[in-house]
Amino acid sequence: MKNRSASRAAGDPTRVHCASLLTAIKAAPLRCSRTHAGRAAARHSRSAARLAERFLSPRASARLLALLLPAMVAACASPPVRFYTLGAPAIATGAVPVGSVTPTTPVVTVARVTLPDYLDGQDLIARDGNRIERSATGRWASRLSLGATDLITARLAESRTDLFVTDQPQVLPATWRLAVNISRLDIAHDGTASLVADWSIVPHDERQPLLHQRASLTRQGPAATDDQVATLTQAILNDLAERIAASWPR
Repeated sequence: MKNRSASRAAGDPTRVHCASLLTAIKAAPLRCSRTHAGRAAARHSRSAARLAERFLSPRASARLLALLLPAMVAACASPPVRFYTLGAPAIATGAVPVGSVTPTTPVVTVARVTLPDYLDGQDLIARDGNRIERSATGRWASRLSLGATDLITARLAESRTDLFVTDQPQVLPATWRLAVNISRLDIAHDGTASLVADWSIVPHDERQPLLHQRASLTRQGPAATDDQVATLTQAILNDLAERIAASWPR
C-alpha cells in the first residue's frame, strides 16, 4: 500500500512541478548572494519555500512558488549597491600635526551630530515633494550622523590649525565642546539642497560665554543620480562646516 501511494505521489505532475520549483528557488540565492537585493531575496525565498513545503498542498505550493521564481530572477539581475562617504579624510590636511600638540594647545571635542530620525541611517535619501525616496542602489558607508561629524571635525581642523580638533573621547577636559544639531537636511530631485542647523560652542571655563548660532542654507546642483545626491549632500554640509568655523572665537 505504501509503495502504491509513493508511486502515485511520484507520478503526480503537480508534485513533480512543485519539487522542481522548490529546487530552483533554493538554488537561486547562490547566484545572487553578492548583491544587497539578492541577499534579501535569498532570505525571503528560503523562508517562503520552507513554509510552502511544510504547510501548503502541492497545488497551492506550486502556485506560490511560480510567483516567487520570477521575483528571484529580477532580484538577481538588479545592480549592485554602491557605498558613499562624505569625503572627509581621516586626518584633515593642514590640521595640527601630532608632534605640534602641546599641553597649551586648545582642544576642541566635537559631539556626534544629531539629525532627524528618518535621516540618521545608511539610506541615501532624496525628496520628491512631500515624498521621501530611499535609493535602492546607493547607501552611506556609515550612519549619516557619523559621516557628518567626521566631515565637520575635519573641516574645522583644516581652518583652525591652532586648535586640536577631535571627535574622539579625551582624558582631560577640552577647552571647548562643539554640539551641532541639524533639524533639516533635504536634497530634492529638482536640484535644491536645503539645510537648517544650530550649534553651540561650550567653553570649559565657566567665565567664558557660551556661543549659540543658527544657520539656514540652500544650494543648487544636479540630484538625479545617487552620485549627484551624495555630492550635493557633501557640498551643503561643507557650507555648514564653513559657517561653524567662521563663528569660532579667536
